[in-house]
Amino acid sequence: MATPEHGGRAGGHFLPAPNRRVARIWPTLRIQYERLVRSDLRFVPWVVLVGLLLAPGVAAEQWQYVLLIVFVVSAGSLYMRWPTVGLALVVILWIIAPLIRRLLDYFVESKQGPDILSLAPFFATLVIGVLAYRRQKPSKAVLIVMFAVWAGFLWGTPAGLDDPFPLMFAIFSYIAATVGLLLGYHDWKRGTIVLEKLLLFIIPIVAAYAIYQFITPFLPPWDALWLKFEAPISIGTKEQGTFRAFSTLNSPGMLAGVLALFALMLLVGPRLTPWRLAAGGLTMAALLFTQVRSAWIAMAVAMVALIPVSRGGILGRVAVLLVILGGMYVFAGGSTAGQAVVDRAASVGDASSGGDHSTNERIQAITEFGPKALVQPIGDGLGSVSQASRLSSKGEPPFADNGYLLIMWQTGLLGFLLIFGGILAGTIYGARQLNSYKRKERFPFVAIVIVTGVQSAAADTLFGLAAVILWYSLGALMASSEDPECEAIREGKRRKQAAAEEAVTYGATRAPAPAPPPREPAPVA
Repeated sequence: MATPEHGGRAGGHFLPAPNRRVARIWPTLRIQYERLVRSDLRFVPWVVLVGLLLAPGVAAEQWQYVLLIVFVVSAGSLYMRWPTVGLALVVILWIIAPLIRRLLDYFVESKQGPDILSLAPFFATLVIGVLAYRRQKPSKAVLIVMFAVWAGFLWGTPAGLDDPFPLMFAIFSYIAATVGLLLGYHDWKRGTIVLEKLLLFIIPIVAAYAIYQFITPFLPPWDALWLKFEAPISIGTKEQGTFRAFSTLNSPGMLAGVLALFALMLLVGPRLTPWRLAAGGLTMAALLFTQVRSAWIAMAVAMVALIPVSRGGILGRVAVLLVILGGMYVFAGGSTAGQAVVDRAASVGDASSGGDHSTNERIQAITEFGPKALVQPIGDGLGSVSQASRLSSKGEPPFADNGYLLIMWQTGLLGFLLIFGGILAGTIYGARQLNSYKRKERFPFVAIVIVTGVQSAAADTLFGLAAVILWYSLGALMASSEDPECEAIREGKRRKQAAAEEAVTYGATRAPAPAPPPREPAPVA
């Protein structure tokens, strides 16, 4: 009888294996032909649809459009099979999509076109958020928070109907970021919190590129081309000594917000390894080179607020951070780049003398537009300020800083209360029993919410990657409070409290039970 080792059949395939060693590894290498099943037929229309979407872009050499389809489809496909890989692709896309646009403009396209590729991170986040919802249905509390936030954003829709393009982009960008709540919830439920691990490998590269941009006398040609035609004025120039690092993102403010969040994640993380120290050093250096003083102040205020919340547990790490900053000042303070950072930091206190124009503009925006925002029932319209206002036909927005004022101006007081009230309610819901159940794992999520709340005083933190990090952390925090062990701890405390109240009540209303009569001694035989 023929055996597989001697050329017989094995699973319907001939194995030409005169050598026993080859015969042992051949079954893992041979191609197995499987018949199509009915579920495979559902996949065919999607393949045809993707092909039809890609064909016009390839034919017209619209590479941004082609990459948009490829990235979104790849993120969704990977997330269905490997959620961690799919989420990693989306996070990387958030960070490098602006750089890819600059590279395409320099190497491929002869003229500047619409930035279609900037929509790819929003679409990809929305797609994997829907998949996360299908994999792990969230609790009623999570849905209430999400719907409250959505209602707050949609409350400012009617006033923005006269300018549809910024309105549609604002709705799309804000809503797409909120599905990070579902991603964090799903990751906690499946037992793998991966966002911090992903950022731990990605952000140091982004920070190193920002440091290179700041210290080099000449920018890379793709950055120089973008800086010449499309960059915001706030970036400054090398010639005038006002340049601010922006790395792979499109503005120093966006970069500074992400770097500050990541630095605080390292500060409150469970372990302080050598790699985390190195990543923290690169992050702090890049954060200083952005010269975004509001991010520096927000980080300092957040650290002070986190000390009592952590019961002094982060004091040692704050000391390490101060040592790192002191070392940077010693080694780089005398250089041209270091002196620019020192001068920028020293200008924080110039607001009282009228020399700090940035601070004065923010104070003026609060005093002038704050009262107007309070009396507008439905706001001035979603998209009238912030990033979406760049698509507006009405000209420049009246102000650009202060995230709280930006949201209130767009949605009115009721929309503002729904949005930030939802965030506050989700934080309170998730932080229950923080000190008694996986405190080390849950505390970083609370820290992210606190830092974002402080940063919102100087920037729109509900837009972009910083918003995705916020919603992801809030979703994981809410999921952590719903674990069976955490519920058991709360139930045990409720029973103890009920028993104590019952004892007090009975002690006050019921007379003490009479003592039993003394027992007579037994007769002696």
